[in-house]
Amino acid sequence: MTLEELKSKAADLGFTRIQRDEVGAQIVALKDWNGFSPHGGAPGMSAAVTYSIEGYRVRVRKTLDGEYWYILSYPEDREEEN
Repeated sequence: MTLEELKSKAADLGFTRIQRDEVGAQIVALKDWNGFSPHGGAPGMSAAVTYSIEGYRVRVRKTLDGEYWYILSYPEDREEEN
């Protein structure tokens, strides 16, 4: 799916925030997250970027660059209710 499709689906599921799945990563509002650029490392090169939601995690696949994981989360007030 595209970045916009991912944001729409995640919002439909109630998620509003995203952060990279690594220690110390900053939490970002999902609406403000820019995702990955399709630009490659060399001039004139571009890479396909695809997104998928797997539970509360997002898998980002970028050809020529690998795979990255992100964690989706709910608004802070919703977390306190649970």
